[in-house]
Amino acid sequence: MNKDKNILENLREAREEFFIEIYRKYRDSFNSWTAKYYSCDQQTASDCFQDAVIVLMNNAKSGKLKQLDSGLKTYLFSVGKNILLKKYSLQRSEIAFEEITVGNDAQDLYDYEELFDYNNKLIDKVAELTVDMKEPCKSILKYYYYENLSMAQIAELMKYKNADTVKSQKLRCIKYLEGSLEKEISEY
Repeated sequence: MNKDKNILENLREAREEFFIEIYRKYRDSFNSWTAKYYSCDQQTASDCFQDAVIVLMNNAKSGKLKQLDSGLKTYLFSVGKNILLKKYSLQRSEIAFEEITVGNDAQDLYDYEELFDYNNKLIDKVAELTVDMKEPCKSILKYYYYENLSMAQIAELMKYKNADTVKSQKLRCIKYLEGSLEKEISEY
């Protein structure tokens, strides 16, 4: 516990050498871990890990990171994994769209562009519904999906009893969002 307190103090002071030390200490094991479980190349893994260290630094400086529910390595790996998965998700979308547009048939291209426009409208609708959600759903989803906070962090921040309570509430919020989206789609 005292060790975690010293780590957090060093993080908040934003000593550059401390972040460099963290980067060097955990980079290779992160690269190996992502290669094993996500078939990730070393350059992509290193980029994601560097971004994870930057997120750690920003969260520590801004005060978002008040305590480490798990170890520093676990926190970094979790953030790095989320960055990697987002990067893979974006790449898959780009590749899929490129593969779609390679065809020669103009009608097929028109159909795919129409589908792409529909998907963009759907994404916009989800964002709009999320923004219009009432509390506590709006905050829980924002903290979890956009700020990558753990259930325990959200529970502490929002004064919930524990992480399981947040998880249950998040599930109810997602179901509500899905229902709202289905209603919007049926009217579309």
